[in-house]
Amino acid sequence: MTGGADGEPAPGARLRTWAPIAAAGLVVLVAGVAVWVRGDRPGGAAAPSPIVTPGGPPTGPAQHAWLLVGGPPAGPPNCLAVLAADEAGQQAFMLDLPPSALAVVAGYGSTTLGRAMTLGGEPLLASAVSGLLGIAIDHHLVVPDQALQGLFDAAGGLTIGTHLSGRQLLAYIAGPPAGAGDELARGARRLQVWTALLARFHPPGAAAAFGELVAGVQGVSTDATPDQARGFFTWLANGAASFAELPVAGAPAVGARGYRPDAAAVQAVVGQHLAGSRLTGERLLGRKVEILNGTTNPAAGPAAALRLTPHGFQVVRQAPADRSDHASTQIVVYSGSEAASRAAEQIRAALGVGKVTVSRRTQGVVDVTVILGGDFEAGGT
Repeated sequence: MTGGADGEPAPGARLRTWAPIAAAGLVVLVAGVAVWVRGDRPGGAAAPSPIVTPGGPPTGPAQHAWLLVGGPPAGPPNCLAVLAADEAGQQAFMLDLPPSALAVVAGYGSTTLGRAMTLGGEPLLASAVSGLLGIAIDHHLVVPDQALQGLFDAAGGLTIGTHLSGRQLLAYIAGPPAGAGDELARGARRLQVWTALLARFHPPGAAAAFGELVAGVQGVSTDATPDQARGFFTWLANGAASFAELPVAGAPAVGARGYRPDAAAVQAVVGQHLAGSRLTGERLLGRKVEILNGTTNPAAGPAAALRLTPHGFQVVRQAPADRSDHASTQIVVYSGSEAASRAAEQIRAALGVGKVTVSRRTQGVVDVTVILGGDFEAGGT
């Protein structure tokens, strides 16, 4: 196991753009038969507690889950979804999340997923979604409206009752003017769009042709490397996919209408489609982390914790480091095992910085110590 030395380029930038891979992934996501699951919406209810999915260790090929965020460049998102695929390329899944679904958001209590994105960007949103579903979120993918419109236009538009251009498809998904329509109905419209997109590019060899069409689409961003994205969307392309909408119950939220997740129905969806991403005891083994802030910025520690928790890491301690002038972030593991190496690399990818070292001393409380340095940017992605 090795780590980048001081002065070397950071092992993976926090934010990257690669339109062709991301756009292709949106198409292959719906390969196969789409299945839409929608929960009932009885009257108002109290704000939810985090949903933690029970269950034993997952079996079968390793599953990866990504968070998809869509919407205008500025303002709250209008499209949220979890994408999942296994490494064998057998199954792919999309879970549509209403932006007004309620979740427990770190530091803010119960609020909507859309507001979580506005308050803290992708790290805070990923943390909220992870807690809501009880799964690990491996990466996020941000697709602004302009990029999505470019994708639809590159496809030549789609037919949903009548032929629609990229701009018309965005308007169709959005529905009536803000406040005039049912947000959950947008999930059904998104399903229609993904299904029509599948019909256009489902024949053998069409995926390669589609890749040529989207070569000029720009503006998609992610915290993953191009290789990680290429692998993930390849699995999606090979897998038979299904679609579900987060089962919710209508509930009033402060200043707006929010939707309370139906805990039992959510657990059923997770158990059927996202079992491989569950935060079970087996998956959490070796992932207890302490964060020591070696900077003068008091927000660095909480910001780092926010980036790690969606990946299944349990931050058991935060404290100041021995000094506040560390130049470089250090990731210290106490074992040379493959699991420790994998955890360290995942932490480094989540933080965007970090030199990995193996300590000779044993540590019985935590599995990894992160000492934040001046190279860690706490302000965002």
